[in-house]
Amino acid sequence: MSGTPIVRHMAIDMSKPAPKYWLCGSPVLTSFAYAMSAIFPVGERFFVNAVRAALPQLDSTALQATARAFMGQESHHAHLHVQYNARAQAEGFQVHALTARLEPVSRWVQRATSVATQLAITAAFEHFTAMLSTQVLAEDDFLGDAPEPHRTLWRWHAA
Repeated sequence: MSGTPIVRHMAIDMSKPAPKYWLCGSPVLTSFAYAMSAIFPVGERFFVNAVRAALPQLDSTALQATARAFMGQESHHAHLHVQYNARAQAEGFQVHALTARLEPVSRWVQRATSVATQLAITAAFEHFTAMLSTQVLAEDDFLGDAPEPHRTLWRWHAA
């Protein structure tokens, strides 16, 4: 990453009507997208906690500012995905069950591993997310004809 991340606050109207199977009309692709969204808040909170735990070890003011901006962006991602997941749950997708299963695993990993290991896990997952984001942003047809709010959420998160 170059430079300090910019915390991009976004308000998305999650109440906009859209087809239940909004991603290319496919139950499988829509379920995959919602499953990804279900894990994001847990992962993003893990990332924030890992970076926060490392802050005292950062001796550079610039690096601390970068770390704080990263934490702000990840916190905002988590916030919007919680709202998005409530929409998915209301549409019959069991995203809350998936999130509930991941939360104790995340807490265990935080208790059982060092801050350095947690930062390595954060970097690995951020790299995976960056690869997905490249596809979302580079391929016009990746989101198919996804309606709002889906298109805005996924493109915002990918940027």
